[in-house]
Amino acid sequence: MIMPKVSVVMTTYNQEAFIGSTIASVTGQSIPDWELIAVDDGSRDACHAIATEYSRQDSRIHAFPKENGGHSSALNFGYKKCASDSPYVFFLDGDDMIYPEYLDVMSAYLDSHPNAGLVCCHSDRCDADGSNRRYNHRGRWAPGVCGFPRDLPAAETRTPFVTFFCATGQGMTGLYRRAVFEQTEGWDCRLTRHEDTDMFCQMALLAEVHYLPRVLYTYRLHGKNVTRLSDEEAGNIFQTFTLEAHKVFREKWNSYIPRNAHERKTLDAAKRYYYGVHRPLRHLKICLESIRLFLKTGDVRSLKWAMQLVKFFFVDASKYWFLGRTE
Repeated sequence: MIMPKVSVVMTTYNQEAFIGSTIASVTGQSIPDWELIAVDDGSRDACHAIATEYSRQDSRIHAFPKENGGHSSALNFGYKKCASDSPYVFFLDGDDMIYPEYLDVMSAYLDSHPNAGLVCCHSDRCDADGSNRRYNHRGRWAPGVCGFPRDLPAAETRTPFVTFFCATGQGMTGLYRRAVFEQTEGWDCRLTRHEDTDMFCQMALLAEVHYLPRVLYTYRLHGKNVTRLSDEEAGNIFQTFTLEAHKVFREKWNSYIPRNAHERKTLDAAKRYYYGVHRPLRHLKICLESIRLFLKTGDVRSLKWAMQLVKFFFVDASKYWFLGRTE
Protein backbone atom coordinates (compact mmCIF):
# COMPACT_ATOMS: atom_id res chain seq x y z
CA MET A 1 0.00 0.00 0.00
CA ILE A 2 1.36 3.44 -0.99
CA MET A 3 1.98 5.82 1.89
CA PRO A 4 -0.32 8.83 1.68
CA LYS A 5 1.52 12.13 1.73
CA VAL A 6 -1.41 13.83 3.47
CA SER A 7 -3.96 12.39 5.87
CA VAL A 8 -7.17 14.41 5.66
CA VAL A 9 -9.40 14.16 8.73
CA MET A 10 -12.94 15.28 7.92
CA THR A 11 -15.45 15.60 10.77
CA THR A 12 -19.21 15.77 10.26
CA TYR A 13 -22.26 16.38 12.39
CA ASN A 14 -25.70 16.59 10.74
CA GLN A 15 -24.22 17.92 7.50
CA GLU A 16 -25.67 15.49 4.95
CA ALA A 17 -26.55 18.35 2.59
CA PHE A 18 -22.91 19.38 2.26
CA ILE A 19 -20.74 16.32 2.83
CA GLY A 20 -20.86 15.25 -0.82
CA SER A 21 -19.30 18.47 -2.12
CA THR A 22 -16.78 18.46 0.72
CA ILE A 23 -15.61 14.94 -0.17
CA ALA A 24 -15.60 15.86 -3.87
CA SER A 25 -13.23 18.74 -3.10
CA VAL A 26 -10.80 16.15 -1.70
CA THR A 27 -11.17 13.56 -4.46
CA GLY A 28 -10.67 16.36 -6.98
CA GLN A 29 -7.20 17.25 -5.66
CA SER A 30 -4.39 17.64 -8.19
CA ILE A 31 -2.25 15.09 -6.35
CA PRO A 32 -3.40 11.51 -5.73
CA ASP A 33 -1.37 10.53 -2.64
CA TRP A 34 -3.83 11.33 0.15
CA GLU A 35 -6.21 9.48 2.42
CA LEU A 36 -9.51 10.76 3.77
CA ILE A 37 -10.61 9.79 7.28
CA ALA A 38 -14.31 10.67 7.48
CA VAL A 39 -15.46 10.79 11.11
CA ASP A 40 -19.15 11.19 11.86
CA ASP A 41 -19.70 12.55 15.36
CA GLY A 42 -23.03 10.92 16.15
CA SER A 43 -25.11 12.60 13.44
CA ARG A 44 -28.85 12.05 13.33
CA ASP A 45 -28.85 12.24 9.54
CA ALA A 46 -27.22 10.26 6.72
CA CYS A 47 -23.68 11.66 7.03
CA HIS A 48 -22.02 8.36 7.83
CA ALA A 49 -24.00 6.46 5.19
CA ILE A 50 -22.96 8.95 2.54
CA ALA A 51 -19.28 8.78 3.57
CA THR A 52 -19.47 4.98 3.59
CA GLU A 53 -20.79 4.96 0.02
CA TYR A 54 -17.90 7.15 -1.10
CA SER A 55 -15.46 4.77 0.64
CA ARG A 56 -16.81 1.90 -1.46
CA GLN A 57 -15.97 3.85 -4.60
CA ASP A 58 -12.49 5.03 -3.53
CA SER A 59 -10.12 2.94 -1.38
CA ARG A 60 -8.41 6.11 -0.12
CA ILE A 61 -11.56 7.05 1.81
CA HIS A 62 -12.29 5.49 5.20
CA ALA A 63 -15.53 6.18 7.09
CA PHE A 64 -15.88 5.88 10.86
CA PRO A 65 -18.89 6.58 13.10
CA LYS A 66 -18.60 7.51 16.77
CA GLU A 67 -20.83 8.64 19.59
CA ASN A 68 -21.33 12.37 19.77
CA GLY A 69 -18.53 13.96 21.77
CA GLY A 70 -17.96 17.34 20.19
CA HIS A 71 -15.70 18.68 17.49
CA SER A 72 -12.38 18.27 19.33
CA SER A 73 -13.26 14.71 20.28
CA ALA A 74 -13.98 13.87 16.64
CA LEU A 75 -10.71 15.46 15.49
CA ASN A 76 -8.69 13.45 18.00
CA PHE A 77 -10.56 10.27 17.05
CA GLY A 78 -9.86 10.85 13.36
CA TYR A 79 -6.19 11.58 13.90
CA LYS A 80 -5.76 8.22 15.62
CA LYS A 81 -7.16 6.53 12.51
CA CYS A 82 -4.62 8.13 10.18
CA ALA A 83 -1.89 6.15 8.48
CA SER A 84 1.09 6.08 10.81
CA ASP A 85 3.59 7.19 8.17
CA SER A 86 1.88 10.15 6.47
CA PRO A 87 4.08 13.23 7.01
CA TYR A 88 1.25 15.79 6.89
CA VAL A 89 -2.22 16.05 8.42
CA PHE A 90 -5.12 18.28 7.42
CA PHE A 91 -8.33 18.78 9.42
CA LEU A 92 -11.38 19.62 7.31
CA ASP A 93 -14.87 20.61 8.45
CA GLY A 94 -17.62 18.54 6.82
CA ASP A 95 -19.38 21.53 5.29
CA ASP A 96 -16.35 23.36 3.86
CA MET A 97 -14.32 22.82 0.68
CA ILE A 98 -10.75 23.10 -0.57
CA TYR A 99 -9.47 24.23 -3.94
CA PRO A 100 -8.11 21.48 -6.26
CA GLU A 101 -4.48 22.56 -5.72
CA TYR A 102 -4.71 22.87 -1.91
CA LEU A 103 -2.89 19.64 -0.94
CA ASP A 104 -0.26 20.04 -3.67
CA VAL A 105 0.61 23.67 -2.89
CA MET A 106 0.50 23.35 0.88
CA SER A 107 2.49 20.10 1.14
CA ALA A 108 5.09 21.39 -1.32
CA TYR A 109 5.49 24.48 0.86
CA LEU A 110 6.16 22.39 3.97
CA ASP A 111 8.55 20.23 1.94
CA SER A 112 10.63 23.32 1.16
CA HIS A 113 10.28 25.05 4.56
CA PRO A 114 11.49 22.58 7.22
CA ASN A 115 11.23 25.19 10.01
CA ALA A 116 7.48 25.54 9.48
CA GLY A 117 5.30 23.17 11.48
CA LEU A 118 2.02 24.58 10.19
CA VAL A 119 1.19 26.37 6.96
CA CYS A 120 -2.14 28.10 6.44
CA CYS A 121 -3.79 29.79 3.51
CA HIS A 122 -6.35 32.49 3.04
CA SER A 123 -9.96 31.65 2.37
CA ASP A 124 -13.23 32.74 0.86
CA ARG A 125 -16.84 32.16 1.82
CA CYS A 126 -19.83 30.88 -0.07
CA ASP A 127 -23.53 30.47 0.55
CA ALA A 128 -25.19 27.16 1.41
CA ASP A 129 -25.53 26.21 -2.25
CA GLY A 130 -21.89 27.00 -3.00
CA SER A 131 -22.65 30.29 -4.74
CA ASN A 132 -21.66 33.92 -4.09
CA ARG A 133 -18.02 33.40 -3.22
CA ARG A 134 -16.34 36.37 -1.54
CA TYR A 135 -12.96 36.87 0.09
CA ASN A 136 -12.88 36.11 3.81
CA HIS A 137 -10.38 38.40 5.48
CA ARG A 138 -8.71 36.64 8.40
CA GLY A 139 -7.05 39.30 10.52
CA ARG A 140 -3.62 38.42 11.92
CA TRP A 141 -2.82 40.99 14.56
CA ALA A 142 0.61 41.58 16.05
CA PRO A 143 2.56 44.47 17.62
CA GLY A 144 3.51 47.13 15.10
CA VAL A 145 5.14 50.56 15.27
CA CYS A 146 5.52 51.70 18.90
CA GLY A 147 3.72 48.52 19.97
CA PHE A 148 0.38 49.46 18.40
CA PRO A 149 -1.61 46.62 16.79
CA ARG A 150 -1.14 46.00 13.09
CA ASP A 151 -2.88 43.55 10.81
CA LEU A 152 -0.17 41.52 9.07
CA PRO A 153 -0.33 41.92 5.27
CA ALA A 154 -0.97 38.83 3.15
CA ALA A 155 2.58 38.90 1.80
CA GLU A 156 4.03 38.52 5.32
CA THR A 157 3.98 34.76 5.69
CA ARG A 158 5.51 34.11 9.11
CA THR A 159 2.98 34.58 11.90
CA PRO A 160 4.11 34.89 15.55
CA PHE A 161 2.68 33.21 18.64
CA VAL A 162 1.25 36.52 19.90
CA THR A 163 -1.14 36.63 16.93
CA PHE A 164 -2.84 33.44 18.05
CA PHE A 165 -2.65 34.33 21.74
CA CYS A 166 -4.80 37.32 20.76
CA ALA A 167 -7.28 34.83 19.20
CA THR A 168 -6.67 36.10 15.68
CA GLY A 169 -5.39 34.32 12.59
CA GLN A 170 -6.65 30.89 13.62
CA GLY A 171 -8.88 28.67 11.48
CA MET A 172 -9.23 25.27 9.85
CA THR A 173 -7.19 26.16 6.75
CA GLY A 174 -3.87 24.79 7.98
CA LEU A 175 -1.77 21.81 6.92
CA TYR A 176 0.15 20.34 9.87
CA ARG A 177 3.57 18.75 9.89
CA ARG A 178 2.85 15.51 11.69
CA ALA A 179 6.19 15.40 13.54
CA VAL A 180 5.30 18.72 15.19
CA PHE A 181 1.61 18.01 15.75
CA GLU A 182 2.52 14.85 17.67
CA GLN A 183 4.32 17.00 20.24
CA THR A 184 1.08 18.83 21.12
CA GLU A 185 -1.51 17.61 23.61
CA GLY A 186 -4.04 17.23 20.80
CA TRP A 187 -7.34 19.03 20.42
CA ASP A 188 -8.65 20.24 23.78
CA CYS A 189 -12.09 18.72 24.40
CA ARG A 190 -12.87 21.34 27.05
CA LEU A 191 -13.14 23.95 24.31
CA THR A 192 -16.45 24.07 22.47
CA ARG A 193 -15.10 27.04 20.51
CA HIS A 194 -11.58 28.30 19.92
CA GLU A 195 -10.19 24.79 19.79
CA ASP A 196 -8.31 25.95 16.71
CA THR A 197 -7.01 29.01 18.60
CA ASP A 198 -5.62 26.71 21.28
CA MET A 199 -4.06 24.39 18.71
CA PHE A 200 -2.41 27.27 16.84
CA CYS A 201 -0.90 28.47 20.12
CA GLN A 202 0.43 24.98 20.81
CA MET A 203 1.94 24.70 17.34
CA ALA A 204 3.44 28.21 17.39
CA LEU A 205 5.42 27.37 20.54
CA LEU A 206 6.91 24.33 18.82
CA ALA A 207 7.63 25.58 15.30
CA GLU A 208 7.06 28.43 12.88
CA VAL A 209 3.55 29.06 11.55
CA HIS A 210 3.33 30.46 8.02
CA TYR A 211 0.48 31.88 5.92
CA LEU A 212 0.49 31.64 2.13
CA PRO A 213 -0.99 34.67 0.33
CA ARG A 214 -3.37 32.45 -1.64
CA VAL A 215 -7.05 31.59 -1.31
CA LEU A 216 -7.28 27.79 -1.20
CA TYR A 217 -10.06 27.11 1.34
CA THR A 218 -13.78 27.86 1.28
CA TYR A 219 -15.97 28.31 4.36
CA ARG A 220 -19.61 27.57 3.69
CA LEU A 221 -22.11 29.79 5.50
CA HIS A 222 -25.49 28.29 6.30
CA GLY A 223 -28.11 28.32 9.03
CA LYS A 224 -26.52 25.46 10.97
CA ASN A 225 -23.05 26.95 11.34
CA VAL A 226 -22.16 26.77 15.04
CA THR A 227 -20.38 30.10 15.08
CA ARG A 228 -22.67 32.09 12.79
CA LEU A 229 -24.31 35.09 14.43
CA SER A 230 -27.63 36.69 13.56
CA ASP A 231 -27.95 40.41 12.94
CA GLU A 232 -29.52 40.78 16.36
CA GLU A 233 -26.47 39.20 18.00
CA ALA A 234 -23.99 41.33 16.06
CA GLY A 235 -24.12 44.14 18.61
CA ASN A 236 -22.95 41.68 21.27
CA ILE A 237 -20.23 40.01 19.21
CA PHE A 238 -17.37 41.22 21.40
CA GLN A 239 -19.12 40.14 24.59
CA THR A 240 -20.05 36.77 23.09
CA PHE A 241 -16.59 35.84 21.86
CA THR A 242 -14.35 37.56 24.41
CA LEU A 243 -16.23 37.28 27.68
CA GLU A 244 -17.84 33.88 27.13
CA ALA A 245 -16.14 31.82 24.41
CA HIS A 246 -12.65 32.96 25.40
CA LYS A 247 -13.03 32.15 29.08
CA VAL A 248 -11.70 28.59 29.08
CA PHE A 249 -9.05 29.43 26.51
CA ARG A 250 -7.81 32.41 28.53
CA GLU A 251 -7.77 30.48 31.79
CA LYS A 252 -5.72 27.74 30.15
CA TRP A 253 -3.10 30.03 28.64
CA ASN A 254 -2.92 32.39 31.60
CA SER A 255 -1.92 29.43 33.76
CA TYR A 256 0.25 27.71 31.14
CA ILE A 257 3.58 26.62 32.62
CA PRO A 258 6.44 27.26 30.16
CA ARG A 259 8.61 24.26 29.44
CA ASN A 260 11.76 26.26 28.71
CA ALA A 261 13.20 29.78 28.64
CA HIS A 262 12.08 30.38 25.06
CA GLU A 263 8.46 29.59 25.89
CA ARG A 264 8.60 31.77 29.01
CA LYS A 265 9.92 34.75 27.05
CA THR A 266 7.40 34.25 24.25
CA LEU A 267 4.44 33.88 26.60
CA ASP A 268 5.41 36.86 28.78
CA ALA A 269 5.71 39.12 25.74
CA ALA A 270 2.34 37.93 24.40
CA LYS A 271 0.63 38.62 27.73
CA ARG A 272 2.10 42.11 27.97
CA TYR A 273 0.93 42.99 24.49
CA TYR A 274 -2.52 41.38 24.69
CA TYR A 275 -3.55 42.66 28.11
CA GLY A 276 -1.76 46.00 27.94
CA VAL A 277 -2.46 47.06 24.36
CA HIS A 278 -4.51 44.77 22.15
CA ARG A 279 -7.48 44.05 24.41
CA PRO A 280 -7.98 47.60 25.76
CA LEU A 281 -7.85 49.04 22.25
CA ARG A 282 -10.25 46.39 21.01
CA HIS A 283 -12.67 47.45 23.75
CA LEU A 284 -12.59 50.97 22.33
CA LYS A 285 -12.98 49.75 18.75
CA ILE A 286 -16.10 47.70 19.54
CA CYS A 287 -17.37 50.57 21.71
CA LEU A 288 -17.33 52.87 18.68
CA GLU A 289 -19.07 50.23 16.56
CA SER A 290 -21.77 49.86 19.21
CA ILE A 291 -22.28 53.64 19.36
CA ARG A 292 -22.65 53.72 15.57
CA LEU A 293 -25.23 50.93 15.81
CA PHE A 294 -27.12 52.90 18.46
CA LEU A 295 -27.12 56.06 16.33
CA LYS A 296 -28.33 54.05 13.33
CA THR A 297 -31.01 51.94 15.02
CA GLY A 298 -31.74 53.63 18.33
CA ASP A 299 -31.23 50.30 20.10
CA VAL A 300 -30.50 51.26 23.72
CA ARG A 301 -28.82 47.89 24.32
CA SER A 302 -26.00 48.92 21.98
CA LEU A 303 -25.46 52.13 23.92
CA LYS A 304 -25.40 50.25 27.24
CA TRP A 305 -22.88 47.82 25.81
CA ALA A 306 -20.73 50.73 24.62
CA MET A 307 -20.67 52.18 28.13
CA GLN A 308 -19.74 48.76 29.52
CA LEU A 309 -16.85 48.55 27.07
CA VAL A 310 -15.53 51.92 28.26
CA LYS A 311 -15.49 50.47 31.76
CA PHE A 312 -13.64 47.38 30.52
CA PHE A 313 -11.05 49.59 28.83
CA PHE A 314 -10.20 51.47 32.03
CA VAL A 315 -10.19 48.27 34.12
CA ASP A 316 -7.78 46.51 31.73
CA ALA A 317 -5.56 49.56 31.28
CA SER A 318 -5.30 50.15 35.03
CA LYS A 319 -4.42 46.51 35.69
CA TYR A 320 -1.60 46.57 33.19
CA TRP A 321 -0.17 50.06 33.48
CA PHE A 322 -0.62 50.66 37.20
CA LEU A 323 -0.96 47.28 38.91
CA GLY A 324 1.26 45.22 36.60
CA ARG A 325 -1.28 42.40 36.29
CA THR A 326 -2.29 40.40 33.25
CA GLU A 327 -5.69 39.15 34.39
